[in-house]
Amino acid sequence: MEKGLIKKSKRQAIIVLSWLAVALCMGLVFFFSSQSGGESAETSMRIVRILTEFLEKHFSQLFVRKLAHFSEFCALSFLMYNAFFRTRIKKRLSPFLPVVLSAAYAASDEIHQYFVPGRVCSIADVGIDTAGVLLGAVVFYLVARLCIRLVTNKKRSDGDKADSRDGNEPQDKHGIDVP
Repeated sequence: MEKGLIKKSKRQAIIVLSWLAVALCMGLVFFFSSQSGGESAETSMRIVRILTEFLEKHFSQLFVRKLAHFSEFCALSFLMYNAFFRTRIKKRLSPFLPVVLSAAYAASDEIHQYFVPGRVCSIADVGIDTAGVLLGAVVFYLVARLCIRLVTNKKRSDGDKADSRDGNEPQDKHGIDVP
């Protein structure tokens, strides 16, 4: 019974942390969108300088800004999928709801930027953000499938080991060898 409570508490903590990660990502998007045009350009140029030094190539500010849009919403989508997966939302909704919510947040982010001095509302940015959302969804799907496959293979492997036992080794009530 005690192990069951610990397992349930751990699962609940993971769910809370998953949703906190989503909220943090959304907060970062809102923070960066609240920067004035000048502040946003300055932040982008700092990133350009770092990337230029690191890769020894020239990146345009426009490229970095669009890459930032794409990356923010790729991360948001990935985190939202993780939170939905951890929360075990109905499977009928799970594949679509994170994409719809992330894309809706992208649209609302552009509307928010309309009211920030020096920023503009851009349909093209909503498209870039939504492309990031879709990539985040695909990456989460692939990572989740890989993890499920690894866990399934490990369970099968552990089952094969249990089948090959001679039955003389002591085990606890969960079938784990006791030294």
